[in-house]
Amino acid sequence: EGRVLNQLLLPDVHPALHEGILGHRTSPGTDAIAVLETTDACSNLLAVERALKAVEVGLVEIRLADSLLAGKALAILHGELHDIQAAVSVAQDELVARNAPLQHRILTAPHAASAAAIDAGTRFWEAVPLDLGGEEIPQ
Repeated sequence: EGRVLNQLLLPDVHPALHEGILGHRTSPGTDAIAVLETTDACSNLLAVERALKAVEVGLVEIRLADSLLAGKALAILHGELHDIQAAVSVAQDELVARNAPLQHRILTAPHAASAAAIDAGTRFWEAVPLDLGGEEIPQ
């Protein structure tokens, strides 16, 4: 039996979040990256909305309750490291006030291969294996 886990109304949604919800993605470039994961879509939307409005960061991608995410949501932000740290802090503060968990990771200086993989997309079934170089495979 289904039930409503959470609800949210964003009367003045940030333009980047609106575009992200519609499936548009942007490149992280060489910026620092933050990955925000929440247990439900509403919490992620709220965290990202607050972060985008409070700090000068960009939204790379947002994924809301995809079948492989088991109802969870994730978002990837990019920007200068100090801005990314501030954005994560804003997102955490917002969700702590609502008793909603937030998992996050910050990549301070992503390897070029990692940045290229994120730039290509985070849907693992569409990912192309990357040669990271430096490792030899015995013949």
